Amino acid sequence: MGKNKHRTSNIEHRTSNIEHRTSNIEHRTSNIEHRTSNIEHRTSNIEHRTSNIEHRTSNGE
Repeated sequence: MGKNKHRTSNIEHRTSNIEHRTSNIEHRTSNIEHRTSNIEHRTSNIEHRTSNIEHRTSNGE
């Protein structure tokens, strides 16, 4: 009887490890989303600079 209880506790331990890994994956995903928003912000800055350059060019004519 004692062996069966021990096996159950091992299964519960493994399950908690899987849950822990899942939370780590979710954390990484949120980091990727944060990086993506930074990239989008940089892209909009580049587009803004480009429009400034185009504006200066039209003034030069």
